[in-house]
Amino acid sequence: ELCQIAKNLNQPTLAYRFLDLANNHALWNSKRGAAFSLNSLLKISDELRDKMEDIIPMLYRYKFDINPQIRGTMLNLWRSVVSSNKLGLDEDALVEKYYAVIMKNVIVGLQSKEWRVRASTPLAVCDLIAGKRFSQVQPYLTKLLENLFLV
Repeated sequence: ELCQIAKNLNQPTLAYRFLDLANNHALWNSKRGAAFSLNSLLKISDELRDKMEDIIPMLYRYKFDINPQIRGTMLNLWRSVVSSNKLGLDEDALVEKYYAVIMKNVIVGLQSKEWRVRASTPLAVCDLIAGKRFSQVQPYLTKLLENLFLV
């Protein structure tokens, strides 16, 4: 899954960094180790900090993955990203800041070719629109409903 994130970010060199971490960290064999290793990458790499707008929506969606192990790993990684963000934002404020890109990613995910993405994205939509004002959801509502009814 972490290599898939590297691929989605169009940063193939990140996959090599993941492999390098796999050789250097014995923890990598566990899902928690993968989250720990990526958290280390986030702290070290300025390149990833510049890509947070791309990483945050993917991690947000992966928080609702149907595989419990992947969901747990991505939740740990999400918490790491939230706690280590340079702006000092809490989880709600981080979601608020990236709301537009998260919503666009979720809308696209509703029609993904990958069944796991299609299955987990409606859960992310529910969490994303819960408690929001209509004015905040309205710009996305038409596209969201079109894609939801096609699922």
